[in-house]
Amino acid sequence: VILFLTDGEDTSGLAVENIVRLNRAEFAIFTYTFGDDADKTLPKAIACQNKGIWYGVPDGASLRNVMANYYSYFAGSPTLADSKQIRWTEYKDVTTNNDLISGCLPAYDRSVTPRQLIGVVCMDLSIVISLTDFRQKADYALARSRMVEETSRCFRVTQEEATLEAYRRAVSSEAVCSSTGSESEPGPRSPAADGAMVARTMPALLLILFICPWAA
Repeated sequence: VILFLTDGEDTSGLAVENIVRLNRAEFAIFTYTFGDDADKTLPKAIACQNKGIWYGVPDGASLRNVMANYYSYFAGSPTLADSKQIRWTEYKDVTTNNDLISGCLPAYDRSVTPRQLIGVVCMDLSIVISLTDFRQKADYALARSRMVEETSRCFRVTQEEATLEAYRRAVSSEAVCSSTGSESEPGPRSPAADGAMVARTMPALLLILFICPWAA
């Protein structure tokens, strides 16, 4: 996902159609307009034509809280919500310095569309078997290999346009892209990635690219 930020007006002359053409990997582009006087038309058009969401951030609003909402694009994806994939983590306990292995699984309300992330549940393997005994098992190497394989498996996340419109509508009626979007069903509840970051500056524009491991 690409996060595209601006606090003024673009003077580069770069057309939205060129951005769509250059976006060969079809990354979702989320755009953010800072301040009441910043241009909204171009950032919204970029988001609408690149499977993203536009956010207007008024003067005095919390940019941190607004930008944190991008995770809902991933959390609500059926690709992730229905995968029921356990993520394993091996770490040292901060108090005892003992080695631990934990398995974590997200909890969803799957009775609604888009899916709603409730939270994440984790459990230490040591509750079932001590790590020392686990490592002495004849099939330990195979089990650990499967844990690593499962944790390393990533998914390509995309959203249907109707779902994106629901998310946009949850942000604000102004964020809806289609002319009839405001008449659709109510959107999902608006919720409050690790990776490399590449920055490119343009007149009055800042482009930040987050390569999320979920979307690899």
